[in-house]
Amino acid sequence: MTILRTPTGAISTGVTPNPEARGDWGPLTVLMTGTFMIVLDFFIVNVALPSVQSGLHASASQVEWVVAGYGMSFAVFLVASGRIGDRIGRRRTLSVGLGLFLVASGLCGLAPSAAVLVGARFGQGIAAAMISPNVLSLIGVVYTGPRRVRAITAYGVVMGLAAASGQVIGGLLIAADVAGSGWRALFLINVPIGAISLALVAKTVPESRAGHSRRVDTVGMALVTVALVALVLPLIEGNALGWPAWTWASFGASAVAAVSLVVHERRSAARGGAPLLDPLLFKTASLRSGLSTQLAFWCSQASFFLVLSLYLQDGRGLDPLDAGLVFTILAASYLAVSLRAPALTARFGRDLVLVGALLVASGDVALYMFVGHFGGAGPLG
Repeated sequence: MTILRTPTGAISTGVTPNPEARGDWGPLTVLMTGTFMIVLDFFIVNVALPSVQSGLHASASQVEWVVAGYGMSFAVFLVASGRIGDRIGRRRTLSVGLGLFLVASGLCGLAPSAAVLVGARFGQGIAAAMISPNVLSLIGVVYTGPRRVRAITAYGVVMGLAAASGQVIGGLLIAADVAGSGWRALFLINVPIGAISLALVAKTVPESRAGHSRRVDTVGMALVTVALVALVLPLIEGNALGWPAWTWASFGASAVAAVSLVVHERRSAARGGAPLLDPLLFKTASLRSGLSTQLAFWCSQASFFLVLSLYLQDGRGLDPLDAGLVFTILAASYLAVSLRAPALTARFGRDLVLVGALLVASGDVALYMFVGHFGGAGPLG
């Protein structure tokens, strides 16, 4: 039995020796496998959407829900899953998340209809929310000092690679068409990988809990859910239906729920409760700036990958493999720069973020001009 107190006061209780003490990177390998899977599955479907739509005779809105359902359920349950891990055990919560993820992935791969696929994608999102915060918490418990910095760096690299290579991997799997599975292989491959990861978690990752865990803010979760659903639902369904009155009412309900969430969180914090999002955090200017930057980056990246994948297939007539291979330059450049990111950050600080943002914006403008000029014809290189 091992008990480990972290600088934040967390208590780790496990039946395996502390990996830090014996220089073991085994736990990180398992944790990064889970991280790679959940990020990959957000992006890997982009290259498969045309195949999914034709294979399941899905409507345009159902195809959008295949993407949005995963991200929305992930966002709603993310903070709550971290709280649950603090209370009942991070390894236990991670294990439940991995188990749910492989089951939901199996349902996605075997889905007989678009409705079943969308429902299973919601399940994947909930499972991903159980995995992600507990991976970070476990990294903080298992590794300390310079090794923690390297572990967190690996975490960032893995996330970026999964995002950038998702389309490539998706195209390769569809082209391989193992046992005639087509696009279904994108989800079914998670089943054996998830099962192996689940078996290794118990052997390599020590259990840990927070010393003073806070309860889950169920009211805050409910308000976040209402705000997001009421916002996303009309955005997906509204255009096809001609923007009926209920879509505008839904936008209004989303705004009311968002305002109610802010009021509730402030009151909960003032009473000494456990708000889902502590309002005091947002009084720190650097945190507000960092969150805004992260929000802009991930919204831009997620939408860009989706639109580019659809443009290459529906607009340029490429098959999933060729469309995926276009993304190899993104994956390669991301890997090359990520390996140098710690040194560059130490040298240039936050100016590096500004340079990166300007490069991304320049690339987007160049692509906009290219597509505007060539449309569905012209060279790709």
